[in-house]
Amino acid sequence: MPSTVHSAEARLSNIPLGLFVKSVLTLDAIEPHLSVITEVHDLENRERDVRLFFTQHLQINESTISDGVFFHPEAEALIHYKGSHAFLFASKGPSGKLDQFSCGGRHDGAEGSWKDAEDGHLNGKAISLGNVDSTYAIHFKLEPLGKATVKTTLLAGTSVDEVALRTCATRLSGSRRSLGWERCASSSQRYRRT
Repeated sequence: MPSTVHSAEARLSNIPLGLFVKSVLTLDAIEPHLSVITEVHDLENRERDVRLFFTQHLQINESTISDGVFFHPEAEALIHYKGSHAFLFASKGPSGKLDQFSCGGRHDGAEGSWKDAEDGHLNGKAISLGNVDSTYAIHFKLEPLGKATVKTTLLAGTSVDEVALRTCATRLSGSRRSLGWERCASSSQRYRRT
């Protein structure tokens, strides 16, 4: 039987910044999700603050018309959606959460939320409709010659509720799970606008 799990590795060195980044991507074709483990290594003997920015601009159903994106606080993720398609982007760094986010659009002269990241700070806009994109950031302190790990997940599903609930289920445990599921499902409806 052929494998349903595929993986790839990417490496990047930036000598002027003194950083080495290694990402390992794993795709599970049965339970549609992509996992990325990113390690950031300090190549210099100095402590520093690092900010990783991730940006997404999807063309769901081969079109950017009528797309939506919003920040889901219980899932701590950005969800892009259109009709029966939903894509969830979430990352956890050393702090265990997303540190900043922005939902933007590429219309009315705007370039998108990626432009907001150029100054190192995101505006926290929680929803956008139309030709949309999103950006989020993970912040961490990198010790001299140290390493930090960021875990990123991309989930695909047929509805916003499906991808949000799958994420909340993995984040919550025990008695918190039933309350968390209710909050997760209700917030999907509260924050999303179709």
